[in-house]
Amino acid sequence: MPIFTQAQVNPSNAHVIGLEKLKKRSNRGDEAPSWYVHWGYNRDRYTPADIHFTGPGIDFTLLQVRAGDMPMAFDPAVHLNPGKFTIPQFNARFGRSLPWKTGRLGGKWWFSGGWDHMKYKLPHGQLRASGTIDPAWALDAGWATDTASVGTFANDPFAWCWRDFNFEHSDGLNYIRLAIERDLPVWSFSERGALGVQGMLGAGLMLCRTDLRWFGWRVHHTWAISGYGLSGSGGVYVDYGHLRLLARLQAGYINIAWGNFLLDEGRVTHNFGFSEQSLTLAYVFSGR
Repeated sequence: MPIFTQAQVNPSNAHVIGLEKLKKRSNRGDEAPSWYVHWGYNRDRYTPADIHFTGPGIDFTLLQVRAGDMPMAFDPAVHLNPGKFTIPQFNARFGRSLPWKTGRLGGKWWFSGGWDHMKYKLPHGQLRASGTIDPAWALDAGWATDTASVGTFANDPFAWCWRDFNFEHSDGLNYIRLAIERDLPVWSFSERGALGVQGMLGAGLMLCRTDLRWFGWRVHHTWAISGYGLSGSGGVYVDYGHLRLLARLQAGYINIAWGNFLLDEGRVTHNFGFSEQSLTLAYVFSGR
């Protein structure tokens, strides 16, 4: 039997051998499951949506409004403060590996649950509107002192100005979702490090806390299940030891079918597509 010394091993094969070890290890069903917990932050974009408000004297729609997110620049006093680090748009998640075979490609299947804390805010300015805000009801309720913003609209301009109107899910357009994830190692760059790609399919409920100003009257609603979402994502990760840094792009659909409006007297509904860019850091460990 030929005997090879360390000097005769081709160093260029080291990373290939490391990748093969990762693939074989991921296909062993007798290993303890792996777990992860991760935290990070996101930016979001939304497609235009019709925002439909209904309530006493109100059947009114803002037409094709493109909302924005509410990003916060990095601030150590916020992001590194245990009492404030949940204020920015964040991603929190935990997952457990599944004993599903992955074939020659290796990697792992995961089942995960978590919370994407997004934010959603309508822009102020001249918007388009259709529907009715009953002038008599609005005047009697003390909302309006004139009829400039009440009556019947048919794709007409509407002055959605900050002093009188505001609509935002600023304490959270919270996407509480379960997901199936699949990761695939691509390159092992050291004994402890690897580069790979990840995909995900998920679905969940939308937990919203809506901040509203309606004819100058501010209503800060409590958290409520307000709709549902569906999404998929793809990303690139770097593993080193127990740590995983993941950059991911997620896209999906959200339907706010039971949104709060004017406390218990009304409803707001809207549905839209979204995309989310996130960067998260995970700690991965093994255990039964």
